[in-house]
Amino acid sequence: MLGQVGLFRQNLPVDPNALYSVVGGANDYFDGNTNVSQVIQNLTNSIGSLAQGGAKNFLVFNLPDLGDSPFGKNLGFPDQLNQLTQAHNRQLASAISNISISNPDLNIYSVDINRLFKTIRATPTKFGFKDVTNPCVTGNFQQVANICDNPDDFLFFDDVHPSSRTHNLIAQAALTAVRGKTIPEPSAVLGMLTLGALGASGVRKRKLTSVTGVVEAEPSRMR
Repeated sequence: MLGQVGLFRQNLPVDPNALYSVVGGANDYFDGNTNVSQVIQNLTNSIGSLAQGGAKNFLVFNLPDLGDSPFGKNLGFPDQLNQLTQAHNRQLASAISNISISNPDLNIYSVDINRLFKTIRATPTKFGFKDVTNPCVTGNFQQVANICDNPDDFLFFDDVHPSSRTHNLIAQAALTAVRGKTIPEPSAVLGMLTLGALGASGVRKRKLTSVTGVVEAEPSRMR
């Protein structure tokens, strides 16, 4: 994450009116890293670097339960992954709160992806899903054995990456967080959730004239 932010700052100007998306940690935990504090520090340092360059608006995503993903289950230690996810999300919420208090000029919007995934799994049909356990794609990252006929029936496209339908719900959850509103009923879009918007009082402080995403883009695994 820090490396990507560094490359971004080297090659592109930091637009103070852009919205910067920050998400990361899953690859660390999938690879066996259990140092949650280090992962959170990397994320907060990334926000700090962008803010130092002039960024003002941040969209920060927590993690879904990694042990419940097909890849996490196949690794053989889903309970540990879920424990790491919970610790990650707690520490991330605390860290973002501290940043918001220390830097009131920043607008930081927090998107509770973990809660979103839990709600989808509890009531999949309300969101249009038929399978929230298995991936649409069978095989591995090197060789795909089969692709299902209806990817949008699945929560996961492959072992770790969400399907297009899931990505659409995540995008709408992010928009809801920025707007600081309650998510509508499942029949309308997402279900009875309220995704927290840290720094919501600053939502109207400035107009967002562009959107720039900064993510931990490692294509082989979920972020």
